Amino acid sequence: MCGFIGYISLKNSNKISDYYKKFNFYFKKQKFRGPDYSEKVFLNKSKHQICLGFNRLTIIDQSKNGNKIFRNNRFILLFNGEIYNFKKLKYKYFESDSFESKTDTELLFKFLIKFGYSRVNELEGMFAFALIDLKKKDIIFSRDYTGIKPLYYHINSDGIFFSSDAWFTYSISDKEIDPYSCKYFFQFGFTPKANTLIKKVKKILPRNILKYNYSTCETKETEYFEIPYNKNHYKFNAEILENNLSDTIEKNLISDTKVGIFLSGGIDS
Repeated sequence: MCGFIGYISLKNSNKISDYYKKFNFYFKKQKFRGPDYSEKVFLNKSKHQICLGFNRLTIIDQSKNGNKIFRNNRFILLFNGEIYNFKKLKYKYFESDSFESKTDTELLFKFLIKFGYSRVNELEGMFAFALIDLKKKDIIFSRDYTGIKPLYYHINSDGIFFSSDAWFTYSISDKEIDPYSCKYFFQFGFTPKANTLIKKVKKILPRNILKYNYSTCETKETEYFEIPYNKNHYKFNAEILENNLSDTIEKNLISDTKVGIFLSGGIDS
């Protein structure tokens, strides 16, 4: 469970010092998500201030080589999660490339630079990420198929603010309660679609990609995987099911740390 936080705001905003103070406060509060390593990136561009923070919990590659925000002169990646098939993707697309670490994060960094978001559907795992393109002034957000890893954002006239936890984005907003979302939450235990309990604070939806240009303030949302809603019934095959379950469990056990397994019974399980 890692965590990241950040914002891209106009430098001439009269709230710029307030944004930076809140960023630092919630970056420190987010330490519980990643107690093994923390890093901040602060960039002053001609018109924009970029502040990014990352807290890491080491699962794959416990060496210091993985303790970093992966970046180059053009791209910066913030990532929370695990890419279960990263070794297969490395062998498929980057067999001749050299890597600084053995992390799935570095593979994802190279993968997104090479393909953009055109092949996000090839990723298997649980993830939330933000990729910043300093040349095009784009920031791309995405989450896994079922939305296991959280990612919240808020857009106002100054820029965009985002975090693995909602509290930072809540603090930047006007803190206006969304009555419909609250009613929905009390009925079902979660908020509808991309909404949260606070107006103008949104969630990146599962299976979705949100692209935001911090120069033009244009947004574009696409779905990289569609769930078929047809009513075709397939004949149950116990052998296929067992193989799929075994394959899924094996992928979830990829780790350089000790692995614990919870076993439970009952209707809810």
